Amino acid sequence: MKKMNELFEQNVYLKEFDAAVLRCEKGRQFYEIVLDQTAFFPEGGGQPADIGTLNDVPVVDVQRVDDTIVHYTKAPVSGQVHGRIDWAHRFDLMQQHSGEHMVSGVIHALYGLENVGFHMSDVITIDFNGNVTDPELVERKVNEAIYQNLPVKCWYPDEKTLAALPYRSKKAIDGAVRIVEIPGVDICACCGTHVSATGEIGLVKILSCEAHEHATRITMICGSRALADYQAKHRQVIHISHALAARPAAVDQAVEKTLNKDHEKSRKIGILVRTLFEHLAQNYAPGCPLVLESIDGLTMNELRNGCDLLNKTVHPKVCMVISQGQYALCAEHSRAVQQAMHAVLPGKGGGSDEMVQGRIEAEVDAVREYFTTLFTETEIGK
Repeated sequence: MKKMNELFEQNVYLKEFDAAVLRCEKGRQFYEIVLDQTAFFPEGGGQPADIGTLNDVPVVDVQRVDDTIVHYTKAPVSGQVHGRIDWAHRFDLMQQHSGEHMVSGVIHALYGLENVGFHMSDVITIDFNGNVTDPELVERKVNEAIYQNLPVKCWYPDEKTLAALPYRSKKAIDGAVRIVEIPGVDICACCGTHVSATGEIGLVKILSCEAHEHATRITMICGSRALADYQAKHRQVIHISHALAARPAAVDQAVEKTLNKDHEKSRKIGILVRTLFEHLAQNYAPGCPLVLESIDGLTMNELRNGCDLLNKTVHPKVCMVISQGQYALCAEHSRAVQQAMHAVLPGKGGGSDEMVQGRIEAEVDAVREYFTTLFTETEIGK
Protein backbone atom coordinates (compact mmCIF):
# COMPACT_ATOMS: atom_id res chain seq x y z
CA MET A 1 0.00 0.00 0.00
CA LYS A 2 1.47 3.38 -0.94
CA LYS A 3 2.17 5.96 1.77
CA MET A 4 -0.85 8.03 2.75
CA ASN A 5 -0.82 11.69 1.74
CA GLU A 6 -0.65 13.48 5.09
CA LEU A 7 -2.38 16.76 4.35
CA PHE A 8 -1.84 18.21 7.84
CA GLU A 9 1.89 18.27 7.05
CA GLN A 10 1.27 20.46 4.00
CA ASN A 11 -1.38 22.78 5.44
CA VAL A 12 -2.13 22.72 9.15
CA TYR A 13 -5.10 25.07 8.58
CA LEU A 14 -6.90 22.69 6.20
CA LYS A 15 -10.30 22.02 7.78
CA GLU A 16 -12.00 19.89 5.09
CA PHE A 17 -10.79 17.41 2.48
CA ASP A 18 -11.93 14.62 0.15
CA ALA A 19 -10.40 11.15 0.13
CA ALA A 20 -10.89 7.59 -1.07
CA VAL A 21 -11.43 4.77 1.43
CA LEU A 22 -8.73 2.13 1.01
CA ARG A 23 -9.83 -0.08 3.90
CA CYS A 24 -12.76 -0.29 6.31
CA GLU A 25 -12.72 -3.07 8.89
CA LYS A 26 -14.76 -3.70 12.03
CA GLY A 27 -12.50 -3.60 15.09
CA ARG A 28 -13.24 -4.47 18.70
CA GLN A 29 -14.98 -1.19 19.46
CA PHE A 30 -14.93 0.90 16.30
CA TYR A 31 -14.58 0.68 12.54
CA GLU A 32 -10.99 1.14 11.40
CA ILE A 33 -10.69 3.32 8.32
CA VAL A 34 -7.62 3.86 6.12
CA LEU A 35 -7.76 6.60 3.46
CA ASP A 36 -5.52 7.53 0.55
CA GLN A 37 -5.03 10.95 2.15
CA THR A 38 -6.05 12.66 5.38
CA ALA A 39 -5.99 15.96 7.23
CA PHE A 40 -6.55 14.17 10.55
CA PHE A 41 -3.50 14.32 12.82
CA PRO A 42 -2.87 10.99 14.61
CA GLU A 43 -1.98 10.99 18.29
CA GLY A 44 1.76 11.39 18.71
CA GLY A 45 4.56 13.38 20.28
CA GLY A 46 2.47 14.04 23.37
CA GLN A 47 -0.37 15.57 21.34
CA PRO A 48 -3.87 14.02 21.30
CA ALA A 49 -5.45 12.99 18.00
CA ASP A 50 -7.78 15.11 15.92
CA ILE A 51 -11.49 14.39 15.96
CA GLY A 52 -14.15 15.24 13.38
CA THR A 53 -16.26 13.43 10.78
CA LEU A 54 -16.04 11.37 7.62
CA ASN A 55 -19.31 11.80 5.67
CA ASP A 56 -20.89 12.99 8.94
CA VAL A 57 -19.77 9.77 10.70
CA PRO A 58 -17.91 10.77 13.90
CA VAL A 59 -14.17 10.12 13.96
CA VAL A 60 -13.45 9.44 17.63
CA ASP A 61 -9.73 8.66 17.45
CA VAL A 62 -6.82 8.63 14.99
CA GLN A 63 -3.69 6.53 15.46
CA ARG A 64 -0.56 5.76 13.48
CA VAL A 65 -0.35 1.95 13.18
CA ASP A 66 2.68 0.47 11.39
CA ASP A 67 3.26 3.74 9.50
CA THR A 68 -0.40 3.86 8.44
CA ILE A 69 -2.89 6.39 9.80
CA VAL A 70 -6.04 4.65 11.04
CA HIS A 71 -9.29 6.56 11.66
CA TYR A 72 -11.66 5.05 14.24
CA THR A 73 -15.34 5.66 13.53
CA LYS A 74 -18.70 4.63 14.96
CA ALA A 75 -20.06 3.43 11.59
CA PRO A 76 -18.58 2.12 8.33
CA VAL A 77 -17.77 4.33 5.35
CA SER A 78 -16.78 3.43 1.80
CA GLY A 79 -15.94 4.93 -1.60
CA GLN A 80 -15.28 8.65 -1.61
CA VAL A 81 -15.61 10.48 1.70
CA HIS A 82 -15.61 14.10 2.78
CA GLY A 83 -13.63 14.74 5.94
CA ARG A 84 -14.14 17.60 8.36
CA ILE A 85 -11.72 18.39 11.16
CA ASP A 86 -13.15 19.61 14.46
CA TRP A 87 -11.33 22.91 14.08
CA ALA A 88 -11.95 24.22 17.60
CA HIS A 89 -10.33 21.05 18.97
CA ARG A 90 -7.42 21.18 16.50
CA PHE A 91 -6.68 24.89 17.00
CA ASP A 92 -6.79 24.47 20.78
CA LEU A 93 -4.16 21.72 20.52
CA MET A 94 -2.06 23.89 18.22
CA GLN A 95 -2.12 26.69 20.79
CA GLN A 96 -1.22 24.31 23.63
CA HIS A 97 1.59 22.58 21.73
CA SER A 98 3.20 25.76 20.41
CA GLY A 99 2.96 27.34 23.87
CA GLU A 100 4.66 24.28 25.38
CA HIS A 101 7.55 24.67 22.91
CA MET A 102 7.98 28.30 23.96
CA VAL A 103 8.03 27.47 27.68
CA SER A 104 10.48 24.62 27.11
CA GLY A 105 12.70 26.84 24.98
CA VAL A 106 12.76 29.69 27.49
CA ILE A 107 13.51 27.33 30.39
CA HIS A 108 16.29 25.74 28.34
CA ALA A 109 17.78 29.18 27.67
CA LEU A 110 17.45 30.39 31.29
CA TYR A 111 18.43 27.23 33.17
CA GLY A 112 19.96 24.86 30.62
CA LEU A 113 17.30 22.25 31.45
CA GLU A 114 15.82 19.64 29.16
CA ASN A 115 12.17 18.77 28.69
CA VAL A 116 12.16 15.07 29.67
CA GLY A 117 8.41 14.46 29.71
CA PHE A 118 5.37 16.13 28.15
CA HIS A 119 1.67 15.34 28.43
CA MET A 120 -1.33 17.21 27.07
CA SER A 121 -4.85 16.71 28.46
CA ASP A 122 -7.02 19.32 30.20
CA VAL A 123 -3.74 20.94 31.15
CA ILE A 124 -0.19 20.58 29.87
CA THR A 125 2.43 19.07 32.16
CA ILE A 126 6.14 19.29 31.38
CA ASP A 127 8.90 17.61 33.39
CA PHE A 128 12.37 19.17 33.47
CA ASN A 129 15.60 17.60 34.69
CA GLY A 130 16.43 20.33 37.18
CA ASN A 131 15.05 23.20 39.24
CA VAL A 132 13.06 26.10 37.78
CA THR A 133 13.39 28.81 40.43
CA ASP A 134 11.40 31.69 38.90
CA PRO A 135 8.31 30.54 36.95
CA GLU A 136 6.97 34.11 36.77
CA LEU A 137 10.11 35.16 34.88
CA VAL A 138 9.58 32.25 32.47
CA GLU A 139 5.94 33.20 31.98
CA ARG A 140 6.79 36.85 31.36
CA LYS A 141 9.48 36.09 28.78
CA VAL A 142 7.23 33.61 26.95
CA ASN A 143 4.36 36.09 26.70
CA GLU A 144 6.70 38.86 25.57
CA ALA A 145 7.75 36.59 22.70
CA ILE A 146 4.08 35.88 21.91
CA TYR A 147 3.43 39.63 21.58
CA GLN A 148 6.18 39.82 18.97
CA ASN A 149 4.13 37.49 16.73
CA LEU A 150 7.21 35.51 15.76
CA PRO A 151 6.93 33.05 12.86
CA VAL A 152 6.68 29.34 13.71
CA LYS A 153 8.56 27.39 11.05
CA CYS A 154 8.01 23.64 10.53
CA TRP A 155 10.46 22.02 8.12
CA TYR A 156 12.60 19.01 7.24
CA PRO A 157 16.26 20.07 6.96
CA ASP A 158 18.73 17.96 5.01
CA GLU A 159 21.28 15.90 6.94
CA LYS A 160 24.04 18.49 6.75
CA THR A 161 21.79 21.33 7.91
CA LEU A 162 20.28 19.15 10.64
CA ALA A 163 23.72 18.25 11.99
CA ALA A 164 24.51 21.94 12.49
CA LEU A 165 21.22 22.80 14.24
CA PRO A 166 21.20 23.11 18.06
CA TYR A 167 17.76 21.52 18.29
CA ARG A 168 16.14 19.90 21.32
CA SER A 169 15.04 16.26 21.11
CA LYS A 170 14.02 13.83 23.86
CA LYS A 171 15.10 10.76 21.86
CA ALA A 172 17.10 9.67 18.83
CA ILE A 173 15.07 9.82 15.62
CA ASP A 174 15.58 7.58 12.59
CA GLY A 175 14.97 9.00 9.13
CA ALA A 176 13.85 12.52 8.29
CA VAL A 177 13.59 14.86 11.28
CA ARG A 178 10.87 17.50 11.35
CA ILE A 179 12.04 20.69 13.04
CA VAL A 180 9.79 23.30 14.65
CA GLU A 181 11.60 26.61 15.03
CA ILE A 182 10.54 29.82 16.80
CA PRO A 183 13.37 32.30 16.16
CA GLY A 184 15.22 33.27 19.30
CA VAL A 185 12.96 31.13 21.49
CA ASP A 186 13.12 27.45 20.61
CA ILE A 187 14.19 24.91 18.02
CA CYS A 188 12.97 21.37 18.57
CA ALA A 189 12.28 18.09 16.76
CA CYS A 190 8.50 17.61 16.70
CA CYS A 191 5.78 15.87 14.68
CA GLY A 192 2.83 17.89 16.05
CA THR A 193 0.60 20.62 14.65
CA HIS A 194 1.51 24.23 15.41
CA VAL A 195 0.30 27.77 14.82
CA SER A 196 2.05 29.74 12.08
CA ALA A 197 2.91 32.69 14.33
CA THR A 198 3.23 33.06 18.10
CA GLY A 199 0.52 35.73 18.25
CA GLU A 200 -2.07 33.01 17.60
CA ILE A 201 -1.20 31.40 20.94
CA GLY A 202 -2.68 34.45 22.63
CA LEU A 203 -1.53 33.80 26.18
CA VAL A 204 0.50 31.30 28.19
CA LYS A 205 -0.29 30.83 31.87
CA ILE A 206 1.81 28.70 34.22
CA LEU A 207 -0.56 27.21 36.79
CA SER A 208 2.00 25.53 39.02
CA CYS A 209 5.71 24.84 39.32
CA GLU A 210 6.43 21.86 41.58
CA ALA A 211 9.95 20.86 42.58
CA HIS A 212 10.69 17.16 43.10
CA GLU A 213 14.27 16.68 44.34
CA HIS A 214 16.35 17.58 41.27
CA ALA A 215 13.40 17.89 38.88
CA THR A 216 10.52 20.28 38.20
CA ARG A 217 7.01 19.73 36.87
CA ILE A 218 5.37 22.71 35.16
CA THR A 219 1.59 22.71 34.72
CA MET A 220 0.33 25.24 32.18
CA ILE A 221 -2.41 26.22 29.73
CA CYS A 222 -2.48 28.40 26.64
CA GLY A 223 -4.77 30.38 24.38
CA SER A 224 -8.51 30.06 24.85
CA ARG A 225 -7.96 27.75 27.84
CA ALA A 226 -5.93 30.46 29.59
CA LEU A 227 -8.64 33.03 28.85
CA ALA A 228 -11.36 30.73 30.20
CA ASP A 229 -9.26 30.08 33.30
CA TYR A 230 -8.82 33.81 33.91
CA GLN A 231 -12.53 34.48 33.38
CA ALA A 232 -13.51 31.74 35.86
CA LYS A 233 -11.06 32.99 38.47
CA HIS A 234 -12.14 36.59 37.92
CA ARG A 235 -15.76 35.59 38.58
CA GLN A 236 -14.63 33.88 41.77
CA VAL A 237 -12.72 36.98 42.90
CA ILE A 238 -15.76 39.21 42.23
CA HIS A 239 -18.00 36.79 44.15
CA ILE A 240 -15.60 36.76 47.11
CA SER A 241 -15.21 40.56 47.03
CA HIS A 242 -18.99 40.99 47.23
CA ALA A 243 -19.30 38.39 50.01
CA LEU A 244 -16.57 40.05 52.10
CA ALA A 245 -17.39 43.64 51.11
CA ALA A 246 -13.85 44.15 49.85
CA ARG A 247 -12.31 45.58 46.70
CA PRO A 248 -11.33 42.85 44.18
CA ALA A 249 -7.68 43.88 44.50
CA ALA A 250 -7.85 43.39 48.28
CA VAL A 251 -9.70 40.07 48.54
CA ASP A 252 -6.57 38.24 49.73
CA GLN A 253 -6.28 40.60 52.71
CA ALA A 254 -10.03 40.29 53.39
CA VAL A 255 -9.85 36.48 53.30
CA GLU A 256 -6.84 36.49 55.65
CA LYS A 257 -8.68 38.83 58.05
CA THR A 258 -11.77 36.59 57.96
CA LEU A 259 -9.69 33.47 58.59
CA ASN A 260 -7.93 35.11 61.52
CA LYS A 261 -11.30 36.02 63.03
CA ASP A 262 -12.49 32.45 62.47
CA HIS A 263 -9.38 31.02 64.11
CA GLU A 264 -9.86 33.31 67.12
CA LYS A 265 -13.53 32.32 67.34
CA SER A 266 -12.57 28.64 67.19
CA ARG A 267 -10.01 29.18 69.94
CA LYS A 268 -12.62 30.80 72.19
CA ILE A 269 -15.15 28.05 71.43
CA GLY A 270 -12.50 25.48 72.33
CA ILE A 271 -11.99 27.16 75.71
CA LEU A 272 -15.75 27.23 76.34
CA VAL A 273 -16.15 23.57 75.35
CA ARG A 274 -13.32 22.54 77.65
CA THR A 275 -14.87 24.58 80.49
CA LEU A 276 -18.21 22.85 79.83
CA PHE A 277 -16.66 19.40 80.15
CA GLU A 278 -14.78 20.42 83.30
CA HIS A 279 -18.13 21.40 84.87
CA LEU A 280 -19.79 18.20 83.63
CA ALA A 281 -17.03 16.12 85.25
CA GLN A 282 -18.05 17.52 88.63
CA ASN A 283 -21.44 15.78 88.29
CA TYR A 284 -19.86 12.32 88.55
CA ALA A 285 -18.32 10.47 91.45
CA PRO A 286 -14.73 9.35 90.77
CA GLY A 287 -14.61 5.76 89.51
CA CYS A 288 -18.34 5.56 88.72
CA PRO A 289 -19.32 2.88 86.17
CA LEU A 290 -20.65 5.15 83.40
CA VAL A 291 -20.15 8.70 82.18
CA LEU A 292 -22.60 9.42 79.36
CA GLU A 293 -23.28 12.86 77.91
CA SER A 294 -25.25 14.01 74.87
CA ILE A 295 -24.43 17.50 73.58
CA ASP A 296 -25.59 18.82 70.20
CA GLY A 297 -23.32 20.74 67.87
CA LEU A 298 -19.93 19.26 68.74
CA THR A 299 -17.32 18.44 66.13
CA MET A 300 -15.66 15.04 66.19
CA ASN A 301 -12.49 16.68 67.51
CA GLU A 302 -14.47 18.29 70.33
CA LEU A 303 -16.16 14.95 71.05
CA ARG A 304 -12.81 13.21 71.36
CA ASN A 305 -11.23 15.95 73.48
CA GLY A 306 -14.27 16.12 75.77
CA CYS A 307 -14.47 12.37 76.18
CA ASP A 308 -10.75 12.24 76.97
CA LEU A 309 -11.08 14.99 79.59
CA LEU A 310 -14.06 13.31 81.29
CA ASN A 311 -12.33 9.92 81.24
CA LYS A 312 -9.09 11.22 82.77
CA THR A 313 -10.95 13.27 85.38
CA VAL A 314 -13.63 10.78 86.51
CA HIS A 315 -11.93 7.46 85.63
CA PRO A 316 -15.21 5.60 84.89
CA LYS A 317 -15.48 2.09 83.49
CA VAL A 318 -17.00 3.54 80.29
CA CYS A 319 -16.99 7.17 79.17
CA MET A 320 -19.09 8.12 76.13
CA VAL A 321 -19.99 11.50 74.60
CA ILE A 322 -22.64 11.67 71.86
CA SER A 323 -23.46 14.55 69.51
CA GLN A 324 -26.15 14.18 66.86
CA GLY A 325 -25.40 10.51 66.19
CA GLN A 326 -21.62 10.79 66.39
CA TYR A 327 -19.78 9.55 69.45
CA ALA A 328 -16.43 9.08 71.16
CA LEU A 329 -15.94 6.33 73.75
CA CYS A 330 -13.17 5.45 76.21
CA ALA A 331 -12.94 2.22 78.20
CA GLU A 332 -10.30 -0.21 79.41
CA HIS A 333 -10.77 -2.16 76.18
CA SER A 334 -12.51 0.39 73.99
CA ARG A 335 -12.62 -1.66 70.80
CA ALA A 336 -14.15 -4.70 72.51
CA VAL A 337 -16.74 -2.48 74.24
CA GLN A 338 -17.56 -0.84 70.91
CA GLN A 339 -18.03 -4.16 69.12
CA ALA A 340 -20.27 -5.49 71.85
CA MET A 341 -22.33 -2.28 71.86
CA HIS A 342 -22.90 -2.35 68.08
CA ALA A 343 -23.96 -5.99 68.27
CA VAL A 344 -27.01 -4.64 70.13
CA LEU A 345 -27.27 -0.99 69.09
CA PRO A 346 -26.96 -0.28 65.33
CA GLY A 347 -24.02 1.81 64.21
CA LYS A 348 -20.40 1.58 63.16
CA GLY A 349 -17.02 2.96 64.08
CA GLY A 350 -13.38 2.28 64.75
CA GLY A 351 -10.36 3.40 66.70
CA SER A 352 -7.88 2.05 69.24
CA ASP A 353 -8.15 0.38 72.63
CA GLU A 354 -7.64 3.81 74.23
CA MET A 355 -10.51 5.51 72.35
CA VAL A 356 -12.99 4.70 69.61
CA GLN A 357 -15.37 6.86 67.63
CA GLY A 358 -18.20 6.36 65.17
CA ARG A 359 -21.91 6.76 64.56
CA ILE A 360 -24.75 5.23 66.57
CA GLU A 361 -28.40 4.93 65.51
CA ALA A 362 -29.95 4.86 68.95
CA GLU A 363 -31.36 7.36 71.43
CA VAL A 364 -29.31 8.31 74.46
CA ASP A 365 -31.79 6.58 76.78
CA ALA A 366 -31.28 3.32 74.87
CA VAL A 367 -27.51 3.68 75.18
CA ARG A 368 -27.80 4.36 78.92
CA GLU A 369 -30.10 1.36 79.37
CA TYR A 370 -27.67 -0.86 77.42
CA PHE A 371 -24.71 0.00 79.65
CA THR A 372 -26.76 -0.08 82.87
CA THR A 373 -27.93 -3.59 81.98
CA LEU A 374 -24.39 -4.57 80.98
CA PHE A 375 -22.97 -3.40 84.33
CA THR A 376 -25.65 -5.37 86.18
CA GLU A 377 -25.15 -8.60 84.23
CA THR A 378 -21.36 -8.65 83.84
CA GLU A 379 -18.18 -7.93 85.70
CA ILE A 380 -17.57 -4.68 83.83
CA GLY A 381 -19.25 -2.62 86.51
CA LYS A 382 -17.36 -4.18 89.39
